[in-house]
Amino acid sequence: MPIEDGRGDAPLRAGLAETTPEVEVALREVGLDPARLSIHEFGWRNGRNAVQQPWALRVGAGILLWIGLEVFETRLPVSILSVGSLIAGLLFIQTACDAFITSTERMAARLGWNHYVAGTVAEILSTLPEFVVIAFVIPISPLTAFVIALITIYNNAFVFSVYSFFLPKDQQGKFLMPAPITEAGTQILIAGAAIGLILGLVMIAFNGDHHPKDSFHAADLIAIGLVLLIVFSVYVYKLVGSYAKEESVVADSLALSPEALAERKALVYANVHESSWMLIVGLFLAGVVGAVLGGERVAHFAHAAIDAWDSTASSPR
Repeated sequence: MPIEDGRGDAPLRAGLAETTPEVEVALREVGLDPARLSIHEFGWRNGRNAVQQPWALRVGAGILLWIGLEVFETRLPVSILSVGSLIAGLLFIQTACDAFITSTERMAARLGWNHYVAGTVAEILSTLPEFVVIAFVIPISPLTAFVIALITIYNNAFVFSVYSFFLPKDQQGKFLMPAPITEAGTQILIAGAAIGLILGLVMIAFNGDHHPKDSFHAADLIAIGLVLLIVFSVYVYKLVGSYAKEESVVADSLALSPEALAERKALVYANVHESSWMLIVGLFLAGVVGAVLGGERVAHFAHAAIDAWDSTASSPR
């Protein structure tokens, strides 16, 4: 089946602007499913402004709420301060993710990256606010920070699984997702699930009676972090490598000219605003500032929530 273009024009068969039935036949002869060769289009479909209005409104709302909390901190109840801090933190984190993704899109458009590389870099940068939140929460409660990390990882995996379930299928019953993502994603989910199971069993053992350890030490956490980084590095390597191999097969089987290859890559950035390096760097810095402010606000909420929990737990009944 054809993949629809984000602009609502004619369908993009095999991720190409113009094709004929012979193209699909040629791809199937080399073992490629044309319906799985979609092109992801970055940017906003209905506008190419330098700064999008919804993003600017969320930034403004977050800043106003943050200023209000700082000015009236001594006059507001702790509960209102905590909830306000959480809302402001989530606003900042969400806008920081948007800023990182937008700056990556526009940088990728200037450098001519393919959509797999651009998407992978955007994915990595968009997780930075979560790391900042975890860094702020660690001094308050290492256990809470660890739980946040696990929830973040496996919520993403859960959403990805649900999304995959509703994807259309081909005649063999396979989901119509690009093959490199299917292969690399399946492997990283298996590895992540195995590591999560092992960590869970170890933590259960720590909580058992008479065990000499009751927590992970710094060296343990460093080793776990390195293993997870290696898993993610292998995922990125396989994703980009599989895509490069697939693109090479597509170009050879269809005898694409350099102009056709350039057009295929240009489809990715059809809706991306052409930005200067100053604007790209500015968006990246806005993401950094938003991540820091969001992390600080969420940590403020976590501190208040943990204090309230400790007070409730220690109060006589």
